[in-house]
Amino acid sequence: MDGQQTSRCSRSRRLNTGQRLLFGRAGWLVVASIALLVGVVGCEPPGRKAAERNNEPEDRSRLKPAARDESSDRMKPAERSGRSVFEVVDVKSDGDLSARAAAEMAWRAVEDSRGYGETLVVWMFDDSPGARSLVSEVSDYIANRYERDRIVEGRQPLRTAVGQFSETVTWHLEEPTTENAKAAEAIRSVSSSGSEREVTFAAVAECIDHFKTTRLKFGVKTLFVLVTDETGDDWEMVDDLVGKVSRYQMPVYVIGSPAPFGYRYYGEDRDKQYGPESRGLEMIKLSNWGGDVAMDVVDSGFGPFALEWLCRESGGVFMSVRPEGGRFVGAVGSSWPNGASVRFPKDTMVRYAPDYVSAEEYQQLLASNKAISALAAAAKIGRQEMMSYPQLNFKSQNEAALARSLTEAQKSAARLGPQVNRMYDTLKEGQRHRDDITSPRWQAAFDLSFGRSCAAKVRVNGYNSMLAALKRGMTFEDPNSTMWVLESDNTISVATSLQNLSDRARLLLQRVIDEHPNTPWAMMADRELQTPIGWKWTER
Repeated sequence: MDGQQTSRCSRSRRLNTGQRLLFGRAGWLVVASIALLVGVVGCEPPGRKAAERNNEPEDRSRLKPAARDESSDRMKPAERSGRSVFEVVDVKSDGDLSARAAAEMAWRAVEDSRGYGETLVVWMFDDSPGARSLVSEVSDYIANRYERDRIVEGRQPLRTAVGQFSETVTWHLEEPTTENAKAAEAIRSVSSSGSEREVTFAAVAECIDHFKTTRLKFGVKTLFVLVTDETGDDWEMVDDLVGKVSRYQMPVYVIGSPAPFGYRYYGEDRDKQYGPESRGLEMIKLSNWGGDVAMDVVDSGFGPFALEWLCRESGGVFMSVRPEGGRFVGAVGSSWPNGASVRFPKDTMVRYAPDYVSAEEYQQLLASNKAISALAAAAKIGRQEMMSYPQLNFKSQNEAALARSLTEAQKSAARLGPQVNRMYDTLKEGQRHRDDITSPRWQAAFDLSFGRSCAAKVRVNGYNSMLAALKRGMTFEDPNSTMWVLESDNTISVATSLQNLSDRARLLLQRVIDEHPNTPWAMMADRELQTPIGWKWTER
């Protein structure tokens, strides 16, 4: 027996101060001899347990039951290494991860757990065709790691189970194995032949039910690694799962796609869904005036709400995989994630994390402040498309033709007006309670949404009012002019109320820029201000 193990086995048998005084030097020699004898008999040589476990049959009943905290059903708190898996891999700029880097992080998490005791890792792979590339890259890396892994004397063996899911869960290795070759073979056998519907959270639930006995009764450290590119069609199950993974101390790690900022994004065929990063809608949806869609898809910096929350609550990590690409504003491709989508500094976005709470707690949060509840109500109104190509040029050939042209143009504003006014009126009800909001995320969201609704009301109602003013009759200053042109401007001559509302919109949007720099809200506020909010007539 080496000195370190002798010290460890005999440490608990040391005598207290009073006993040392009682026995003296001669007594200590006797005690030390007895302690050494007991240590030799009671402590196994290094590597013996590991060697025996390597020869055990794959039967959970052979595992030794772990000590339990009899006062509750919870396991005693596990030791944590204090080291983040993010600290041990090379990542791309701004913390971007390739699929390979994310797979390496997941493997490091497994190794970290393994250093503190016997570990079971359950690999679950998305079986949908859309996840084929991600699954292939991750599974190839992990299988290679198993094939290169070597048994180290004294280290606990790694137990592995492997499955995949789409509409159902399929097991490639349901009974955990400690044989690396068998684990690698199972991982290499995963495919992408299922449907695009993914029961991601049902798969987690099945894992919990299947392996909780191993965790609770035998004390085997258990963690799950999910590889999936989407949100999961059954994400509402997350409320039931977070309590279980926390209670049983089963960390969940997910290798997947980041969530688009502010809303759920669907693929071209609407057979794939990504995001949102928050439990509920927390921002109104308005297209940009003039049809510019450059800001429609922005990277939130977080994973889809349910998966991110499940990881955080369990002690795991959501690892967002982003493809390589430039950072050109508005370069939105047909797929998500897009390497060119707009990103924001990770250290800034930490302050703007979504509220990772249950559905009940989220409703309590909304009800706690009238500004927040008004924002949630306005967000539910749905997306409103502003005029992409409003008519701005009006020839003054004769009064009848001009009147018809103005009437047709007013119809577009008439269709938009009621919904825009509804958004504005809903948010206006909560404005008096905005200063009671303490969360920077909700502050930015309310100011941006209210500012944009004010701007939309001015643009739509102002457009209509300016057309009505021309219809009542206006005279060219230059007798050679033949056309009236409506241009964006920060002043409005037809209504003082609209001018005041335009000033309020600019004030709110500028506050977002000043108080929440380097965030999606500030970027959208800046984009809104790039187009003047009011109108003016010019002649040609």
